[in-house]
Amino acid sequence: CIRDSINILPNSPAELEKGLRLYEQFARKAVALGGVVSAEHGIGKIKARYLSLMFSDREIDQMRQVKAALDPDLMLNPGNVLEYEQGAV
Repeated sequence: CIRDSINILPNSPAELEKGLRLYEQFARKAVALGGVVSAEHGIGKIKARYLSLMFSDREIDQMRQVKAALDPDLMLNPGNVLEYEQGAV
């Protein structure tokens, strides 16, 4: 199993936008090849936007429901992976 990661270190807002577009292309290709967009540390805040490349809306909603059941006050890792407002599950 080959594992590689890519770090894009921009020097300007323009480079950041270009890097984000490039990263999305990499993410789409990884998923198309049967891979994932996360690594040993998971998806977190930065890669959360790519979760929908791997999972359907229904699957992501199920993740939200599990999160709400286990962490109803949204105290654990706020903003990681699942974006939603307090009480909007």
